[in-house]
Amino acid sequence: MEIGRIAHNPYLLPSLERLLIDHARLGKIFYRSPTTEDMQEDLNTAVLQHEQIIEAIEAHNAGEAGEIIRLHMDLSRRRMTEYVVPVGIEVPISY
Repeated sequence: MEIGRIAHNPYLLPSLERLLIDHARLGKIFYRSPTTEDMQEDLNTAVLQHEQIIEAIEAHNAGEAGEIIRLHMDLSRRRMTEYVVPVGIEVPISY
């Protein structure tokens, strides 16, 4: 949120606030209690990526921040897809 305040941009701060709310909602759905080792690894990766994004922004390294954000979005997209379209189960069909 500090980024939005520092920028003195009337659109950025409300956008960041909305993003934070949406992020919290999604986090409760996808990461509230990881049920598999894969989910726990993704949660750990997401937390690490958040820290790396903040560090890159603090270092004024837009390129690095952008790359980490892209990786983070890929991780989030994959996790959301797995939630919406879960792996099917094998059901034997016999006549």
